[in-house]
Amino acid sequence: MMIEPANISSSSSFNINPKIVEERMGPYNIRVINEQVVKPNPRDTLRFNVTVTLRQFSIYDWRLRLIRTSTLLETSTSISFQSLFEDNQDFLRSVLSNPECFLYFIPRSFDQISRNIVSVVQRALEVQGSPSSAESADFECEVFPLTLDIFVDMLEEVDEETLALIEEESIQQEVAMIPASNEAIHSLQAFTDPLFLKTEKCNICMDEFYAEEGNEDDVKLLSSSSMPCGHVFHHQCIVKWLQTSHTCPLCRYPMPSVHD
Repeated sequence: MMIEPANISSSSSFNINPKIVEERMGPYNIRVINEQVVKPNPRDTLRFNVTVTLRQFSIYDWRLRLIRTSTLLETSTSISFQSLFEDNQDFLRSVLSNPECFLYFIPRSFDQISRNIVSVVQRALEVQGSPSSAESADFECEVFPLTLDIFVDMLEEVDEETLALIEEESIQQEVAMIPASNEAIHSLQAFTDPLFLKTEKCNICMDEFYAEEGNEDDVKLLSSSSMPCGHVFHHQCIVKWLQTSHTCPLCRYPMPSVHD
């Protein structure tokens, strides 16, 4: 069952800013991002970086909640500025080359969605009417990059237990992505037990704690550090990790964070 999210208007298009334009058609939301300041000429080529994303919503406690997103397609395609306006019937079909995408599109709506894309592109480029090649006969052809995001919104029935697990995972991820404090990182203890380091690997990069130098008999002990929980990693690996997350990669032991 496809739905229209309650927080997005379906009756009109809206311009988030002069270079980002969105438009909704039923369960489909189209967004075009134009990062160029200069307007293209009819003979110029538009290179679309396309992403098709499935957004799954659930109604919980009388509210519409986004429970997960998944990327259906990432691709790029090019078309002349003039051709996009004059011959766009098959534009969307050429974009959706992945058969899995067709499962989420109604065939009879392809032409209308293609026309909507043209409309959004037209407003993102701040042009009016169909371009004429005669207007740009003296200009060199250029390539203009555009971002085309197509969101497909669906309603999924989720029980309270599953939704609670999704929310818990989301909260845990948000908590984990808080960096450790500089003091906590500097407090890491050097680890030099040769027996452990010869038999184990760093669980962040999965490389050994000893590195070969020149030949098999010439090895170097890489700098290693121990967390308070006892887990050992390459020093550079754990420092880089803690600069993003204050929890141990293996057991989620929390180090003092930048928020403490």
